[in-house]
Amino acid sequence: MEIARLDHLIYSSIMRSKDGSSTFTETARRAQIVEYAIEAIAELGYHQASVRKIAERVGVSQMNVSRLLAKALARLRDQLE
Repeated sequence: MEIARLDHLIYSSIMRSKDGSSTFTETARRAQIVEYAIEAIAELGYHQASVRKIAERVGVSQMNVSRLLAKALARLRDQLE
């Protein structure tokens, strides 16, 4: 699979709810978490960028970050199948 297509799938799976009912605030928060996660991975490396460190940067609980990432990975898996 080409990189651009994979990037689009990852972004789509994170930024969309299944039923399309996300509020503006929810969508903005997800975008912020994704942005900070990417920054953490770029600065710290994949193995050092923990959920805790991402949550601290964003100012949300670790559960919020974990839930977002779990949902995003599940949607990504669904789209790839």
